[in-house]
Amino acid sequence: MVQDYLSAIDTEMETDLIFVDGLFSHAVGKVPALRLGQGVVERPWERMAWTGLTVPGARQLAVAEHTMDFISRLLDCQPVYGRIDLVSEGAGAPLVLEVELIDPYFSLDLDTGGAARLATAICRG
Repeated sequence: MVQDYLSAIDTEMETDLIFVDGLFSHAVGKVPALRLGQGVVERPWERMAWTGLTVPGARQLAVAEHTMDFISRLLDCQPVYGRIDLVSEGAGAPLVLEVELIDPYFSLDLDTGGAARLATAICRG
C-alpha cells in the first residue's frame, strides 16, 4: 500500500470503524505505526497499537456508512465484515485511508459484543 503522508495521522488518532453485515459494530482508535522520515520498517503490521474503543463522530460514522453502502452496491452483496479506516483532513472532514473486507485482526478483544455479532452474521451467511 502506498499513500500520501497526512500529518493528522501523527497529531490525531486514526479511527477504525468495524461493520458486521453492513451495520456499524464498534470503533477503535489506532496510533501511528510509522513516523515521518523513519525509512523502511520491517514488518510494520507488528507495530500496530490500538488505544481501545472509541465513539466515532457523526461525520465519521456517515462517511463510513456511505463507504460501506457503496461497496455493497459495487459488489452486489453485503460483506459480512468491513473496516473503514478514517483520519481527519485539515478542515476536520473525515478522509478514508483504507477499506478492509478481510482482516486477520477484528479488534474483537476490545468489544466482546462485536464477536457475537460477527458469529451471528457468519452463521446467517
